[in-house]
Amino acid sequence: MDIIRFNQCQSTQWKNGGGTTTQLIIAPPGAGLDNFDYRVSMARVNSDTPFSQFEAIDRQLLILEGEGLALEIEGKEGAATLLKLGPALAFAGELMIGSKLLAGPVLDFNVMTRRGHYRAKTEYLRLEKNVGINQECRSRRCLLIFLTQTLCLTGEGMPALELQTYDLLSYEAGETIFLQPQAAAGIIRVWLDRP
Repeated sequence: MDIIRFNQCQSTQWKNGGGTTTQLIIAPPGAGLDNFDYRVSMARVNSDTPFSQFEAIDRQLLILEGEGLALEIEGKEGAATLLKLGPALAFAGELMIGSKLLAGPVLDFNVMTRRGHYRAKTEYLRLEKNVGINQECRSRRCLLIFLTQTLCLTGEGMPALELQTYDLLSYEAGETIFLQPQAAAGIIRVWLDRP
């Protein structure tokens, strides 16, 4: 099990100046944008801008902060609208995509998997105050991203840990953790599996 602290992750400016990206995790470690198996990041989008294209990459995107985005996707009629904490939108990374802010900047959450190497399922979960839940990893790897408040995390044979907003927890098949929110809280869960 690994914990990635959001406040220790580096942000980089986009080449077109339309936003910034913070990479949370990439596999294998040390991989670049042209040879990763999977990559999870968050991006602050400040203006209407085209998406970068990624050949042979499947993407899933959802909005964490802000009103949302309208996406014009190559080959599709009409815009796909992404709203804050709505369902993740899945699309092929090689498609040409233009984005339009609905009402001011947004912070998005982006899961990218190399086709044929990994596939992902991304979902938002709401946790109730003082109701503990067990989270067993039912895939090759499970990622949890914490959206609100402070959560207490425990697991078999480990001390209790505190997780802050946008911290990421990565754990493997067979591992189970116990989450105890001190207030109502949201998490994003990403299952990662081999095809």
